[in-house]
Amino acid sequence: MFILNWIRQLFSFILMKGKIMSNQLYQLLTKSLSMPKQELGDRRKYVGSSDLGCPLKSYYQKTKGDQPKTLSQLFVLRRGDMVEEILKQALQDCTNVKYQVMYVHPEYSYIKAHCDFEFAGKHDLGVMEVKSVGNNAPLPSKPYDNWVDQLHYQMGLAKLNNPDKNVKGCIVAIDISNGTFKIYNSIVYDEIYFKKLIDRAQQIFNAVENKNHEGLEAIQSPLCNYCHFRTECPTYFYSTNEKIVDLTYLYETIQDFLTGQVDEKIGKELKATSQRAIKEALSQFKYGSCNIDGQEIVLKRIDVKKRTFDEAKFKEENPDLYEKYLKDTKFSYIRAQ
Repeated sequence: MFILNWIRQLFSFILMKGKIMSNQLYQLLTKSLSMPKQELGDRRKYVGSSDLGCPLKSYYQKTKGDQPKTLSQLFVLRRGDMVEEILKQALQDCTNVKYQVMYVHPEYSYIKAHCDFEFAGKHDLGVMEVKSVGNNAPLPSKPYDNWVDQLHYQMGLAKLNNPDKNVKGCIVAIDISNGTFKIYNSIVYDEIYFKKLIDRAQQIFNAVENKNHEGLEAIQSPLCNYCHFRTECPTYFYSTNEKIVDLTYLYETIQDFLTGQVDEKIGKELKATSQRAIKEALSQFKYGSCNIDGQEIVLKRIDVKKRTFDEAKFKEENPDLYEKYLKDTKFSYIRAQ
C-alpha cells in the first residue's frame, strides 16, 4: 500500500507539471520513502521485535534518531513492504488470516510487537514473520539468529494475549530479484527463550530512559554492514587499529568460499555465491577476519580496474565493420541423453 501511495503521488505530480526532471523525481522519491510507517507509531517509546537484533544499535536509533539514507538504501528497505504485499494478496482469500497484528505485553506497555501475519485456529495460533533477501545474498540454509529472536518475541507476546492457544511460528524469506523463497517452518514457542528476550527488551528500554548504554550488548549479524553506527561499535572491527572487520557472523559463508576454492565439482558456483556476500560485507573496508576451526582467516578486498571492449555499442555504430571481422568457429561437446 505504501508503494502504491507514492506512485499515485508521482503521477499526480506529473499531471500537474506536465513533465518531471530527474532531480525532482529523486527528491520526490526520497521524501516519500523516508516517511515513517504510521501504524508503527513512535518507535522511540517502545521496544519492538526488530529492536532486539542489536540492543546497542537500537539505543543509538532511539536516542540519536534514524540517520539520513540514500535513495538506494530506501528502496532496499521498502523491498520488505513489497514482499509483505505480495503475500498479503496471495492470502487474501483465507478467512483465518490477519495482517499486521499488534500485541502489547500485559504488564509492560513499552514491550510490543507487530506480527506480519497471524493464522488463528480453534486451538492453535500461528505467527508468520516475512523477510526480504537481496543484494546478491543467498537464502540462508537456516534462519538468522535475529530473525528467530524477532519471531519468538512475537510468539511470546501472542501467547501472553492468548494463553489458551498453542502458539507456533514460521519465517518466510523471499528473494524477489531471483524469484526464489524459503520457508523455515515449525518453530515452537519456548517460554525460557521468550523470557530472555523480554530481559533484553527491558535493558534497551531502561538504557534509553536513563540515556546510558553501558552494558548493552552489540550483536553481530549480516545487517552490521548497513548500520550507520558501526564505526562506534565495539564488536564491528576485529582490529580497530587496522580497520579489520569481524566476519564471524559469516562463518558458514566463508567456509563455502574456502571450499569453493578447492572443490572443482561445486567450487565455481559455491565460490561465486559466497564471494558476493563477503564483498558486500567488506564494501567499505579492505580486510575482514573470521576464526575457522581454530585458524584465523583474513580476507582482503582487492579492487581492480579492467578495460573491456563494448561489443554491443561497436556493433550499433559500425554494423558493416562488425560483420567484416566476424568469424565462424567449430567446437564439440558431449551431452548425456
